[in-house]
Amino acid sequence: RYKMALDLFQKAEREGGEQANLQLRIANAYMQLNKLNEAEKAIEKALKSDSESEKAYYTLGLIQFKSLRFEEALGSFLDSIGLMYYQPAAHYYVGESLAKLEEYEKAIEAFEVCLKLVPGFNAARKRLIEVYENDLNQAGLALKYKQDFQAKIQGTITIVSGLPRSGTSMMMQMLEAGGLDIFTDKTREADESNPKGYYEHEAVKGLQRNKKFLNNATDKTVKVIAHLLPHLPAKFRYRVIFMERDIYEVIHSQQKMLIRNGKRVKEDTLPIKLVQQYEKTLKDVKAWAAKHPSVEIMYVKHRDIIDNPFMQAMLVNDFLEGGLAVEKMATAVDGKLYREKTNH
Repeated sequence: RYKMALDLFQKAEREGGEQANLQLRIANAYMQLNKLNEAEKAIEKALKSDSESEKAYYTLGLIQFKSLRFEEALGSFLDSIGLMYYQPAAHYYVGESLAKLEEYEKAIEAFEVCLKLVPGFNAARKRLIEVYENDLNQAGLALKYKQDFQAKIQGTITIVSGLPRSGTSMMMQMLEAGGLDIFTDKTREADESNPKGYYEHEAVKGLQRNKKFLNNATDKTVKVIAHLLPHLPAKFRYRVIFMERDIYEVIHSQQKMLIRNGKRVKEDTLPIKLVQQYEKTLKDVKAWAAKHPSVEIMYVKHRDIIDNPFMQAMLVNDFLEGGLAVEKMATAVDGKLYREKTNH
């Protein structure tokens, strides 16, 4: 709740607080709200209070990097490292900044330093693969890092994802019926919108901030909403089943769910901005999956499951390397719950 946090930090600022650390928190809150100019002003205040704060220079580098000012970002990350060398993330962003400036050999050196400091930093390993393959055309060296990448994988997690109301709960029900271990805390109870349950885990909502819970999810199946997929850490192998459903059906289903929950919704109005946001999310997911060597993804159409659940259960079973009770998966599908249909 970054807006609420920002209001509290600013109140503390008015009352007089620990200036440098407080300004860092204000800057981070502004960054989460995508207000980069305000974030940079807060960092300038932090540096006036403490000109040798490695955290302030690192945060300034992030702001400049997000603002596409890559030379300035490089300087700030190097300033931060100059004050404290052991900062794997800062070395990683030195590499990213150099890659954006097309200084690929130097970028490789920075990513390798990052890996020396933290051998399990697979995001750096992934970027080395991309630079060697796409920018330097050295497939042999890329292969070496691909092998290293696989060696550092700490387990496999099955992910069910998609837009809200795209059939993710239905797929979770199928996989549970098929014999997979489901990672859920059952906090969100079944209701009229999802009579068979949501199969969610509260910890997943905070994936952007805290990923430690995934250590308990290896060899299990986790439901992760589409826009959170890029926040999955690179240290695991992911088998992703991504549910695809007509966007107009998705939105219509969401509107019906809000009405059931007592909310006022204009059903006859199509929220164009939400359509555009969902289209961008789907595009971003495909780009994310394509560039991550630890991600295998299967796209499953919601309507195909409704029309032929047994065939789709077989295909999902094949994707997950077999062993599931396909017949039970198919019988878990309840076509009567396909209530919001469109002709789009």
